[in-house]
Parts: sequence; structure tokens; C-alpha cells
Amino acid sequence: MTRTKLPILTLLFFLLNSLASLAAAPEVCILGRRTAQDAVIVLPANASTILRYAVSDFNEDCRESASRELPVVTTLGEAGPRPVILPAVIGKSPLLDRLIAEKRIDIDSIRGQWESFAIIPVSQPFTDCPAIPGALIIAGSDDRGAMYGLYEVSERLLGTDPQKFWTDAVPHRVRNSVWNQGRIVQGPPTFKFRGWFVNDEHALLGWHHREGEDNSIKPEDWAEIFETICRMRGNFYTLIEYGQTPDSASLRLANDRGLYVTGSHMHMLITNTSYAFDPGPHTWTWDAFCEKVYGKRYPYSWITQREKILRFWEEEGVKRHKDHLAIWTVGLKGANDTDFHENDSTAPRSVVERARLTNEAIRIQTEIVERNLPGTEPLYMIANRNDLFDQYLTGELQFPENTCILWPDDPSFGVFRLLPEEKHLAKDPLHGIFFHLTFCDNHWVQWYPMSGVQHELVKAVRAGAVSMAEFNVGDIREIPLKTAMAMDLAYDARPWLTDTEHWRTFTDAWIARQYGMRNPSHLTDLLVRYWDLEMPVRSMIILERMSQYTILDEAILKKIDGATDKRRAMVEYVRSIEVPTGGRYGKMGREELWRNAPAWEQLWKEANALTPEIRSDRRRFYYDFVLLQIATSRLMNLWGGELLRAFDAIGAERFAEAADHLEKAKGYVKELVECRARAEHGKWKGWFDGDQLYPWTNHMWGFHYERELAAEAEMIRMLRTWSAQS
Repeated sequence: MTRTKLPILTLLFFLLNSLASLAAAPEVCILGRRTAQDAVIVLPANASTILRYAVSDFNEDCRESASRELPVVTTLGEAGPRPVILPAVIGKSPLLDRLIAEKRIDIDSIRGQWESFAIIPVSQPFTDCPAIPGALIIAGSDDRGAMYGLYEVSERLLGTDPQKFWTDAVPHRVRNSVWNQGRIVQGPPTFKFRGWFVNDEHALLGWHHREGEDNSIKPEDWAEIFETICRMRGNFYTLIEYGQTPDSASLRLANDRGLYVTGSHMHMLITNTSYAFDPGPHTWTWDAFCEKVYGKRYPYSWITQREKILRFWEEEGVKRHKDHLAIWTVGLKGANDTDFHENDSTAPRSVVERARLTNEAIRIQTEIVERNLPGTEPLYMIANRNDLFDQYLTGELQFPENTCILWPDDPSFGVFRLLPEEKHLAKDPLHGIFFHLTFCDNHWVQWYPMSGVQHELVKAVRAGAVSMAEFNVGDIREIPLKTAMAMDLAYDARPWLTDTEHWRTFTDAWIARQYGMRNPSHLTDLLVRYWDLEMPVRSMIILERMSQYTILDEAILKKIDGATDKRRAMVEYVRSIEVPTGGRYGKMGREELWRNAPAWEQLWKEANALTPEIRSDRRRFYYDFVLLQIATSRLMNLWGGELLRAFDAIGAERFAEAADHLEKAKGYVKELVECRARAEHGKWKGWFDGDQLYPWTNHMWGFHYERELAAEAEMIRMLRTWSAQS
């Protein structure tokens, strides 16, 4: 009997001991019931700018949450009898290193790793300061790791949304806050480099537009972008496509925050090769350089203006960025997002010949970088979009060491055409991805489903393309959920690799945090239905295909202008219209639009019915993020369907019926204008004003409503007149 009981008693003893140990995990007071009980942040005078900005951001969160900031001191002696928060880097902090040496904390799993952190609560941490009751140690393997750890504490304790500037979320109101979550370790990240390509050009911030002003992104806005990238565990940003590069103060700010600057497919040596194509006060980087140096503008042509381009690359690219963290973009592209041979009749016609010319450019680009940064080991990358992609597949392209090859989703809509295979990995060891979370044409339509994003990004991880993840984030504000998902997966892909439905778990959790819903799956299911409707027949293609018959150069009114018999001219022209039903965006036709209309109406009804389940203070953001997107897609579908019915009626000379359909179409455009206006509140006032800066009208971000409504009104007037004459 005794021998049989001893193992059980021993097991119980160890089990109770383990439970006691877990229960005894130290708690550290961060925000006390009284200010005098608050923790103190210990930040030495020689702390990096990265940590200084992170501490400032953390205190901003505390101020929003508890209406006060935590004291920041440089030494333990200044802390007094209060808990301390110690954000520090292994090997750079005597206090942290002493705790490690005394075996008070164990950080072996992150030592020497890239951008990793450990959050460790410790009781009575410092023997020479016995009055300090506890410490929350945020140990970083490097400065960015420590920064990420501090943001993690803010998210867990205060409920801070890393995208709070864009979602208008505020941290939870707290009276006191205690760290009781034990030890947390994160890193190293799955993708070494993770960042954003802000790609809605100089109209990104329409609410800043004033008549006659350059609408480029302002320093205060770059500051918000940089902070958000840091909070989301990113480490680089990409120049915008059209418009001005960041000013020198913004470039320095990004560097001080620990962010690398880089380019994308068109930013050779981190220069902005775009030049102005629209009316107004815009003189962008290439134009401005030519005017300053040569007194006039020149085409951006490698064949005809090589020496000017080389000087441009060196002065506006390398010399401008050489004192910053940088990933140098190599390759050869044309201006304004074109391939270099597209607008140059003397360029080589074959892909192989163009690849050899690109090699020559890469060799010279490398020489420019190394001449300006002697004794360094520069980082390079190439985003193989369009012709560059075809050039890479020839096997001809040769790169300097430390070059990351980015594989694009092609044709820019969320599906990888190819990912690296063994032969590519053997030739070039560093590979990454260039992925569109949205596209600049899709102002306020988040068309691509979360399940698709997970599927493609997981494919990239399994293919070994994990050196870099460059995400096109469009306007930022319209895709907070998808951006949160992509950045989460890029930092730690493990749960996404093991569960093909992790996107649903992530979405449920995100919705619960944003909206306080008890049953977030209700909204997740609704979003799935939205994506199921939007993805096959995208709103973008409806606008692109239909607007050419109403407001573009081939508009109906222009087609009949000058005709002696406008009635007959309109009938004949409408009968000749063959509305395209396919293309790179997806399908569109009468059947799809008419069949889907009831489903869009039902979805809109159910989305509005969910509003009472949303926490009252987040209903405005529910409108901005969910209802506005559904409204935009629904109204584009209904508008397109009514235009097609009107065209059919005109062709059959049923003019009164055609006018009725155009009245309905006009009503849908008016409703869309009203829906967008409702989303322009607070700092977002004028958000859609930037649309009107563009000469293009067949994009979501350039849909000139006034012109469309005027065109439809004039057509209705003519049709009513003809109907009365019949």
C-alpha cells in the first residue's frame, strides 16, 4: 500500500508546486489607483532615438487611457519606492545585463536574434534598491525589438490599436492597470523586412487639399505613417509613386525611429522617377531636378538621357539617403510606372536584350552606392514587376551581394504568378514579396478576401520568400483589417501556417476589439458574403467599363455632338456599344449585375441591422469601414445595371423607359456622394476632395460625380423630349 501511494503523493506534490509557481508569477503595477503608485520608466540618457520615440508613444497611450503619463527617469535612484518599466537592449543596458548575469531573468532564446523581445515581470529586481517592489523588463535583442515589446505592453494593458490614427480608436479608459500576464517572448520575425508602399500618390490625404496648394503628403502626416508602421512591427517604408518624396526632416524622423527607406519597382536608387502629368502646381522630383540643374524638363529615358539620369540617381537618391537606413533599389524602369522600353522607340525589343541593358544599369547603380558609402555593406532590392519580372525569368540579371528579389502578385491583384523555386534560391539567396493589400484604383473598396491574403502569403513563406514583405497599402485608412492581418503574419507566421482558417480567428478577434461585439462572427460572416459578391464582379471594373459611355472621351454626348439628328445618332451609337465583360479586373455583364442586385440589397440591409451590436462609440468607424464599403460596391453594381437597362431601352427606341433607368442610375450616384460625405468627419473632412485632382475619371479615386450627374441629366432631358415627340 505504501509503495503504491508514494508516486501519487509525489506527483501531487510536484503538481501543487507547479501550480503555486504559476500562481506566484509576479504582478507589476503600471498605473496605480493614485498617481503616486504609478510605475516609473527608466530610460538612460544615452538611450537610442528608437526607444525614446517608443516611450513617448507609450506615454501618449497612457495619457489617452488614464489622463496622465508615467514619469521617465534616467537612473534607478530617481524611481523611489515605485515599480519600474525597463525597456532596454541586451548588451547595451548595464541594468538589464546585471539582471541577466544574476540569473534573475533568462533571455537566451532571443539573444543575438533579429528584432525579438521578451517581456518579463520581476519581483524585488534590484538588491541595491530594495524599495523598488517590482519591474517589468522589456528586453530587446536590438532597439527595434525593445520598441516592439513596449508597444506590446500598451496593446495588452490599454487595448491600444496600433492603427489608432486611422481607425480613430482610443485606448481603454483605466483607473489602474497591473501586468499579470507573466512572461511573453516574441521573435525573430518570419519576414526579416516588413513595410508599406503608400501608393495613393499625392491625393493620399485629400483632406489637406486647398485650392492652389501642392497636395503632397505633409511632414505631420509622414510622422503618423511612420509611427503606425513601428507600432505594427514594421521596419521600412517605401516612397510614394507620384508626388514629392518626403522632406529632409521626415526622412530623418523615419531613420530616428529605426525605419529603413526604400523604393518600389520604379524608384531606382530610392529616387522618385515620376513627373507631372496633370494640371496644377505639381512639379515632382524628376521635373524639379531637370529644371534646377539643366533649366528645362527632359524625358526620363535611359537611352537618350543616360548622363542626366545617372546624376539624378546619385544626387537625388544616394546622396539624399546615404545618412539614413536604406535598402537601395536597383534595376531599370521608365517614368510614371512604365517599363523603360514602352515610351522609347530605340530601346531593345527582346526581353533578353533588355535584361542585358538592365544589368548595365545595375552595375552602375552599385558603383554609385559604393562610391558614396565606402566601407559599408549596402542592402539592395529589386521589385520584379511587369517587364522586370520577365527579365528576371530569363536568368540574365546579375545582382550585387545582399540583394533581395521581390516576387510580385501579378497582375497586381492578390495572386502570385510565380514564387522562387530551388534554382532561384540557389542563384540568389534572398527573396521576398511585393503584395497588393489594395490597389490605388480602389478608393474605399476592400475587394480581396482575407482567406485569399492568408493563402498567398503562406505560399510565399513556404517558398522561402521571407527576406522582405513590401505591402501596397493604398490609402491606408480603407484597409485596417487587412493591413493588421498582413503585418501580423509577416512578423509571426506560425499560427497562419498551422491553421488555414486562422484568418477567421484573427478577424473575429479584430472585430471584437474594434467594435465590442459579443458575437463577432456575425460580422465576419457578413464580410465573407461581401467579398464573395465583390470579388467576381469588382466595382472597379463596373466603373471603368461603364463610365466610358457616359463621362469619358467616348461618352455618348460627345459621340452625338454635332449630329444633325441627335436622336438617330444616339440610337445608332448605343446599338454599336459592346460593353467589355472581362479584363484584368474580373468579369462584368448584364447577367452578373442584374442577378447580383438583390443580394447586394439584402447585404446592405443586414449590415445596417448589425449596428445595434456595435459599441456606441465605435459606430462611426463601423460606418466608415464596413457600411461605406458595402454601400460603394452596392451602388456601383446598381448604377451599372441601370445604365445597361437604359442602353437597351435606347437601342429599342423606348425613350421614356430609358430615361426612367437613367433617373435611377443618377439617384445611385447621388447616394454614393452622400455616403462618402458622411465618412468625412473630424480630421477626415475633405477626404475625397483629392479625387478631383486627377484627370482620370474611371477609377474609384477619380470618379468626378458632378460630371457624371450632369451627363446623365442631359441625357434624361433629351430622352424625355424625344419620348414626348413620339
